[in-house]
Parts: sequence; structure tokens; C-alpha cells
Amino acid sequence: MSNVVVFDLDKTLARYNVSFAFGNFLYRRRIISLSCMATLVMLYVCNKMGLCSIKKLHGASFRLFVYKKESVLIQSEVDAFLSASNGSLFRHTMLEELRKAKARGDLVLIQSSSPLCIVKPIATLLGVEHAIGTQYGIDQDGKFCSIDQIIDGEAKRVHLVQFLEERGLLSKNVTAYSDSIVDLPLLESVGTPVAVCPDSSLKKIARKRKWRIAV
Repeated sequence: MSNVVVFDLDKTLARYNVSFAFGNFLYRRRIISLSCMATLVMLYVCNKMGLCSIKKLHGASFRLFVYKKESVLIQSEVDAFLSASNGSLFRHTMLEELRKAKARGDLVLIQSSSPLCIVKPIATLLGVEHAIGTQYGIDQDGKFCSIDQIIDGEAKRVHLVQFLEERGLLSKNVTAYSDSIVDLPLLESVGTPVAVCPDSSLKKIARKRKWRIAV
């Protein structure tokens, strides 16, 4: 029976939020304005304080950065962003966990709330075939036009269930890594949950349930 290893991206496999980092990259390249970047910072902080929902954060980020922009242009900027990061994007301890999983022949899946247009190139860079992220719609002119699906903790759980059912695999053979309490539905659904540099809420639960805590 195959084992499955699931990695969250932001602040787990990556050292920080990749969407925020990409926004900062666009600002430094003068593709977005100072006011747009300031709005992103404000919303990001409010989200972390529980004052702004993930849906509102995604909606504002989408309107500010990619709405009505050509998908090929954004994709080229993502490629430039990853090239400029030169490997500094990733948490090396988690890269080692990823390497070990691939060496064992485990199925590896990256799940992220960040946009798929960022997540998929990262997965490709790391040699991971399976990845999901928040999905943007593209109109007939090749421009981003809508948010089709936001990937949160519950969406990750549902996707994993479908992923396992399609392959005849069992949840008890899944290891999942995440830093955030938002991903609790996912972590509770697998055989081996791992909290990675967890936020205070997840750390409390991980200690109570004797889950592994990684750094």
C-alpha cells in the first residue's frame, strides 16, 4: 500500500507566505504601486489578527494584482520570482522531508491557499507532480477574470479524500505537514499529522494530542 505525504506551502514547505512575497516582488519591480502594496500589508496583518477573512484577503489580492492581467504575463513574473529567490524561499528541513518521501517512493502532494499559478511552478521546481492551490478563472482573452475556488483547510481535506479514493489509498497511510490552525481539518483526517513551526493555536492542539512538532 502506497504512502502519501502532504505538504502545506506557506510557512511550511516555504519559509514565508509565497503570495505576499510575490506581491512584494512585483512592487520592487514597479509592476504594482506603493498603495497596492500597502493595502496588501494591511489586509495580511488583519487576516493574521482574525479581523479579515481569508475570502476577503483573496478577493482584495486578486483585484489588486492580477485581475484583467494576462495570465502569461503573470506566469512569467512568477518564473522570475522563483529564479530570484535562488532557493531561499524554502525551509530546508522540509525540503529534506520531501526528499526522503520521494526517495521512499511515496506519493507527494502540495496543497496551498496561495494561487495555483504560483503553487504549480513551485511544485514543478521541486519535482512534485500533484499540487492544488486557489484557482483563478481565465477569460477568452487569456486574462484572469475570477476566483473560481479558494483552497482552505476544509477544501484541502476534501481534495485529499478524493485523491485517496481515486487511487484506492487509506488516510491512515497519510502524513501531513502544516503550520496553521486553518489546516486542522486536514491534519485531523490523516494518520500522521505534523505541526511545522506551528502558530500558537495549532501548537496547543499538537501538544495536547502528542503530534510531532517540527521546525
